[in-house]
Amino acid sequence: MSALPLPNDPGAIDAAWLSQMLHEAGVNASVSQFSAESIGTGQVGENIRFSLQGSGNLPTTLVGKFPSPDPVSRETGITMQNYRKEVYFYQQLQARVNVQTPVVYYVDIDDDSHNFVLIMEDLAPGVQGNQLAGCDVDSACLAMQQLAHLHGPVWGDTSLTHELITNSAGNRHNIKEFYDAVSLGFLARYAGRLTEAEKTMVQSVGENLIAYATNYKGSQTLIHIDYRLDNMMFGGPYPLAVVDWQSVAYGCGLNDASYF
Repeated sequence: MSALPLPNDPGAIDAAWLSQMLHEAGVNASVSQFSAESIGTGQVGENIRFSLQGSGNLPTTLVGKFPSPDPVSRETGITMQNYRKEVYFYQQLQARVNVQTPVVYYVDIDDDSHNFVLIMEDLAPGVQGNQLAGCDVDSACLAMQQLAHLHGPVWGDTSLTHELITNSAGNRHNIKEFYDAVSLGFLARYAGRLTEAEKTMVQSVGENLIAYATNYKGSQTLIHIDYRLDNMMFGGPYPLAVVDWQSVAYGCGLNDASYF
């Protein structure tokens, strides 16, 4: 357990905290000063790039992830257990799979307030994928290779039983409630562009979502759930690194492949 106090937000982080964090991570370095800037477009989280100055084996930059400062987005992250899931992945699951992720220096959460901090390797100059633009075949192959590195090591592993990632009644309720809420907005926004068959399909998925989540009896593995280009960084330190593990679950591996 880290002796570091958990910052309430990015503004609570100072040079002394960063120095101690790096020391506890095994990095012989000291931070004398730093700057911070918001990056990315997180839906339920806030990403901050820290540019560091100091001595020793100091990384030039680090990226921190925190709960969203927006109250509505933050409440969504709490309700869907996104913050707890991402912390659980990096603390308990990352070492059990071979998928490429950023190197993590520090991750912790307060279970009462749901404040969390994730400090990780900066993947710059890697380029974030764009699900609207799509990708070439080589990039898609990289994505499928990393998916195999995620699924393969724990395929059929029935020891993955933590309530955060299993198909518990609470998780099913949260997913159903979330789907019902967003599908209403989707149908209203795109009513003029959807056929009647498409509208019926959206409603039918909602009506059968619980059955879909409970009736599958095939092989299961650790799945990302949100495996799309926007959650992948191409180039930089690695050909491809997968980020945003806030929806991780134990389920059918084809969910990830088909969603991509």
